[in-house]
Amino acid sequence: MPSREPRAAPGQEYFADWITDDITTTLSKIPESTIISNWTALAYKNETFDVATVARDLGVRYVLQGRLDRGVDDLELNARLSDAETGTVLWSDRITVSITDLRQLCHEVVERLAGALDLTLRQEEAERSMPVDAERPEFMDLVMRARCVSYKNWTRRHYEQSAALFERALRMAPDSVIALCWRAESRLILNAWPGPGIEDVLAECERDLAHALSLDAWNGHVHHAFSVLRQQQYRLDEALEFNRRARELWPSCVHTLVWRAVLRIYSGRADLAIDDAQHALTLSPRDPHQWTMYLHLGHAAIMLGEYARALPWLEHSQMLSPYWATTLMRAAAHAGLRNVEEARLLLQQAGPESAEFMRWARLSRHPMYLKQQSDHFIGPLVKCGLLPEEPHKAEDAAGSVAMLDE
Repeated sequence: MPSREPRAAPGQEYFADWITDDITTTLSKIPESTIISNWTALAYKNETFDVATVARDLGVRYVLQGRLDRGVDDLELNARLSDAETGTVLWSDRITVSITDLRQLCHEVVERLAGALDLTLRQEEAERSMPVDAERPEFMDLVMRARCVSYKNWTRRHYEQSAALFERALRMAPDSVIALCWRAESRLILNAWPGPGIEDVLAECERDLAHALSLDAWNGHVHHAFSVLRQQQYRLDEALEFNRRARELWPSCVHTLVWRAVLRIYSGRADLAIDDAQHALTLSPRDPHQWTMYLHLGHAAIMLGEYARALPWLEHSQMLSPYWATTLMRAAAHAGLRNVEEARLLLQQAGPESAEFMRWARLSRHPMYLKQQSDHFIGPLVKCGLLPEEPHKAEDAAGSVAMLDE
């Protein structure tokens, strides 16, 4: 499990997070290794811990720790590999590279670590770990800042900030695969809010991602972003195939597994979605986005009509991170259990943002999804008198949930 030393230099936390993320991704491509998700690793960054505790919590054999110091012209990384059971330092090294060569930093860390563990590292994978654009520090700084904004926040304002930063980055490097992917993803997520301009946004994202794919067909993030795009185009079979390829190429990213859970809900296979979300919790037990995994567990259970099962997951999700979608789903679960007043209060708390999202967001037109949505999500709210009893319009952008805005 890679981690980094707590208390990064002021203003440089996003930079250290980026390096941790990239090293984790590259390490996961060592054939003989299983790497804990980078998000679980980052959850330890502000804590003082001993490696024996990590071994017990996560079941890992080794812990890679490091401290990154960023100067004006160069980067220095002090790294050490410890036996997680005994705390013995097995390997330590100091690596200094030019500020313009982040690719070399990641490559050297992974190559030296693989040598220390007597593992076989695929050279071409290590070299592919950082984009060519890393040679432009000002560009990479914009990308890292944009990623930090969108990773840690889930509001319209933050996704707009992230998209704007990626716009600036792409003006500097129009052929950057990473910026093309992240700009497309930010804009696709923003489809929860813009209204009737969705089709133009989807067309522009299609062009961005087709360009990114032509530049690097082996990039897992490109395939993940394409999966999100295909879902918003209601092409779920293709979305699942892009997701499968993304998971192959981007093995350290637990959120590709979480995204498969979402796709399975939208495909009418909520039973399989529960398996995926529970597996994601196992792979990344301290993930700061764990609340989304519990949210999807609750959503899947609602779609199966299992309201009593859904509520504890949704309540745990809300405790970890208050979010309007969780509140809306809790309302549906309480309606399913005929707890009318509780459902009414929660529906009011979900607020106008939920109605706007449900009016415009691209969810699914799959027949089984629409039936489950009608029977188990919207239906109970209608029966409790909390929503008007009107036919569900599958042709609407939000499928069967359009009436939430009425």
